[in-house]
Amino acid sequence: MRSNTFKITKGKAFYLYKDKGNFKLYPDEIFNILRKKDVLDIGFNNLVAKVEKKTNQKISLKCISTGLLENNKGVYVKNRNIKINYLTKKDEKAIKLAKNLNIKNFALSFTNSTDDIRKFKKVIGNSRGIYKIETKKAVLSLKELIKSADNFLIDRGDLSKEIKLEYVPLVQRKIFKIANKYKSKKIAIATNFLESMIEKPFPTRAEVNDIFNACEMKASGLVLAAETAIGKYPKECVLLLKSIIRVFNKTR
Repeated sequence: MRSNTFKITKGKAFYLYKDKGNFKLYPDEIFNILRKKDVLDIGFNNLVAKVEKKTNQKISLKCISTGLLENNKGVYVKNRNIKINYLTKKDEKAIKLAKNLNIKNFALSFTNSTDDIRKFKKVIGNSRGIYKIETKKAVLSLKELIKSADNFLIDRGDLSKEIKLEYVPLVQRKIFKIANKYKSKKIAIATNFLESMIEKPFPTRAEVNDIFNACEMKASGLVLAAETAIGKYPKECVLLLKSIIRVFNKTR
């Protein structure tokens, strides 16, 4: 098991702290928003837990589905909708630093509305904004979102937390159908395209087919994630992805 990763089994208790401990929530305001009986879906390794008790400094949780607790993973509140600021103070500082370093591309995670896009455009100025489609709210307003900007990225991993997994391919195709009505729209796809290669030196046939299908949909970019971040075969993944794209281009 990788460092900073803990297996939590069903029925076991664990804790999230406001200001200390191995694991804490980010941004900090989330701690105050959570309440007793909230159900949290943590990361992508099946861990689901319920808030049993909360104090000013500690949240006590009970595991209701065995999984892995890892650093830097998304946390989803399954039982209700919560609202947080779409940009944190840390984000604002990072954007300011990036602009000083002449970085031209900025991506906004969890874009929910045209208002989010409008606000982000104001923050980044003339820089290129890329808007990630990964929430149910975004899915419900696809036409408006795509009309209001030119560059989008479908994050299928986070999206699969918000809608049922079997609907993700349908939403992906709907996004491209809308975008193809415009000449200027670019849609990239981010997911673990080669997830099996995190641990193995070769892909599944389904994964190769998925990449080819994404090319046929005219995706402007294909983004690897865990394969190159924590995987055992990052170079092989990149070379294979390039090879599949090259084969596709030969068929055009």
